[in-house]
Amino acid sequence: MGCSSPEVINYSNKKDDKNNSANNIRSTNDNQIKITEFGKYVGPLKNDKMEGKGTFYWSNGDRYEGDFKNDERDGFGKYFYKNGNKYEGDFKNNMFNGKGIFYWNNGDRYEGQYKDNVMEGKGIYYYLNGDKYDGDWKNDIREGNGTFYWNNGNKYVGQYKNDLREGKGILFYKNGNRYEGEFKEGVAEGNGKIFYSNGNRYEGKFHDDKLHGKGIFYYKDGQKEKHEYNEDNLISRE
Repeated sequence: MGCSSPEVINYSNKKDDKNNSANNIRSTNDNQIKITEFGKYVGPLKNDKMEGKGTFYWSNGDRYEGDFKNDERDGFGKYFYKNGNKYEGDFKNNMFNGKGIFYWNNGDRYEGQYKDNVMEGKGIYYYLNGDKYDGDWKNDIREGNGTFYWNNGNKYVGQYKNDLREGKGILFYKNGNRYEGEFKEGVAEGNGKIFYSNGNRYEGKFHDDKLHGKGIFYYKDGQKEKHEYNEDNLISRE
């Protein structure tokens, strides 16, 4: 499909009290600096806990800028990864929760809903090559109903399962042809129809994206024939 959401590095405030001691907190102008075993926080504190707008610097090079509440990332913020990835959007319980945008260092981009650090709900994934998916997500993969736009002009509208086209769907081709029917594991499989741009139509069986089995071919002038195919090859007609 593309890129799943990378791991967000957390910091722990539940192991002991040493990270909240006065020895680990220093003041600088209007902000305070809090040192933990995971990195450094610069921003306001309340009862020795991160509260308000601040910045946390991880020792691995990651950085968060945004809202804190009760020592956790909570509200709106931006998370910068050392490798160049970036997330900006809503946080809750130290995780991506709500609406956000994720930018991958390869040029891909996702805009939509998150739940506990993964893409879940409605969202749009933009690929660097110009492809685009707009639809449902679950646990970082396409799941439910959606529309995929290829950069060559083709388009699919229908159901997804486990990140692949599966169930009922319609595949529109740039040349004007159209397939309507069943999909399985990303390909046309089962019963379907092809509407050709010249007005002809075929209704029958498909396997692995090919005409395979018996069906009826309807000509635009009203005539029809029974056809049988083997992997797109016509083997009998009557």
